[in-house]
Amino acid sequence: MTEKYNKILIDGNNLFCRNWFVFKDKLVKLENGQTLLSGPIKGSLTSIRKLEREFGSKDCRMYILWDNATSKSDLRKQIDPEYKLTREKKRPIFYRSLNYLQLLLLYYKSNYSIIFRHTFEADDLVKPLISKFSMNDKILLCSEDLDWSRLIASNVTWFANKKLFNRYHFQQKYKFFPDGNNVTIFKAIRGDKSDNIPIGILKIQTDTIIKLLNDFDDIYDLLDGYQNVDYLTPIWKAKIKENESRLRLNYQLADFLNITSEDIDQYIFKSEYSPRILFLLLTTLGYKLSEMADYTKDYHTKETYDSKTFFKYHKLKR
Repeated sequence: MTEKYNKILIDGNNLFCRNWFVFKDKLVKLENGQTLLSGPIKGSLTSIRKLEREFGSKDCRMYILWDNATSKSDLRKQIDPEYKLTREKKRPIFYRSLNYLQLLLLYYKSNYSIIFRHTFEADDLVKPLISKFSMNDKILLCSEDLDWSRLIASNVTWFANKKLFNRYHFQQKYKFFPDGNNVTIFKAIRGDKSDNIPIGILKIQTDTIIKLLNDFDDIYDLLDGYQNVDYLTPIWKAKIKENESRLRLNYQLADFLNITSEDIDQYIFKSEYSPRILFLLLTTLGYKLSEMADYTKDYHTKETYDSKTFFKYHKLKR
């Protein structure tokens, strides 16, 4: 029987990007003339619903955490101006589709929340959010990003690559425990292609990295003491010395930025379930009435409700 969790945290950008590359769909034209790709939006909704259905308890709360995908004020670029500089820039339709998904989720279900803070990434929001929960909560972290594994604990499980990881399962796969600064040191040395973090030490063996993880507390401790390590040859010591600056930068890029549990309150937006708004948004994406049954159970679809009555009903200005 699948274990159930009463708190599920989802890496929103990570999930949307995966659906973006998997699903291809025709263009959907909005009233204002702009276009969306409905496939990635539909796919993301399906993925989120599947996670809740498979792993959520009856009292489950869902949290979708987002990067600020278009911000030019990026704190990590202050650490390294080249951070994500070479990452392929998405087309405007990508960001419009992403924003449309976020809008949908704001009116989706009353047990949903979306979390977003300007200049911060979803990774930085996970730790302070978890700190607000009880030790009695059973928490599931859903992201393909290795960063999220740092928060694995007795009551926190990481879900990635369609597998559940506790400390034991993580150790079996990666050969080290995700404790302390281990994951951050590992990424500083190995780099992270998904985040455009360059390789810190080229072609170093995994076994050697694991020994370094066991012997040093953080990258600064490693850089202070590696010359005294007997299993590092003079060649490897020279390579570490040559890349000291890169390793320090990588470590800072891979580490969580500082945000407190008190700070995060103002960046949590609870979903206010509105079948009327959902009906309009889903209709625009091309959903059939039969497909919308689970989304808008208490909405009478016989009522006339188009874009004009939407603004009138909600007393919104165009």
